[in-house]
Amino acid sequence: MKQFPCIALFVVLFFAMNVFAVAPQMHDAKKPWGIFAYYGWMMDKPLNQILRFQFKGSRAKLYSLEPSYDLSPDNKINAYAKYINASMGFALNATYQNDPQGDIYELNPYIKLMWSDFSWNRYLLTPLSFGEGVSYATRMSDRELRIKNNKKGVRQAKNPKRFLNYLMFEAAFALPASPNFQVTYHIHHRSGCFGLYQASNSGSTAIGVGVRYLF
Repeated sequence: MKQFPCIALFVVLFFAMNVFAVAPQMHDAKKPWGIFAYYGWMMDKPLNQILRFQFKGSRAKLYSLEPSYDLSPDNKINAYAKYINASMGFALNATYQNDPQGDIYELNPYIKLMWSDFSWNRYLLTPLSFGEGVSYATRMSDRELRIKNNKKGVRQAKNPKRFLNYLMFEAAFALPASPNFQVTYHIHHRSGCFGLYQASNSGSTAIGVGVRYLF
């Protein structure tokens, strides 16, 4: 039941994007390649609270560089995403984090779904993205090694792992006159995905801002 607010938010966002989104336009000359730079703050809150805008930052900072490729509208794989008015792409995220435990490097390949065709695009472009993939880190962060429990307090993770699940949420903004330059609000999250990776790590999340150039 503790996960219900988070799940409910996902459901609301999913239906909202499909209500306001229109079918992707075949004639749009969207650039397929992108390069993304991101600066974020590590949060000391779980993801479900962050998605409800309950923030508590830590001393650690995160820096990312990410190339990406978006599939063309007529791609066979993209045909399935069109059922939910979305498009698909791939990205490879490389991250550096200055954690209290020491410097951490991450590699996060992922698949993303994008909703970019909205009725207000003539005024402001607001592509929304959700990414799912895997994450490998050279070491576990301080946040991942500390398990918080309301009854037992804070304890150390007994079976932490470097290889975890990766999630990304993003809202981007661009002017119609300059659609290839985006400013973004970005959430970067890695965790054991409710036991799927058999890791006891606590989830770690960063929020921040970035810029993307499409070409």
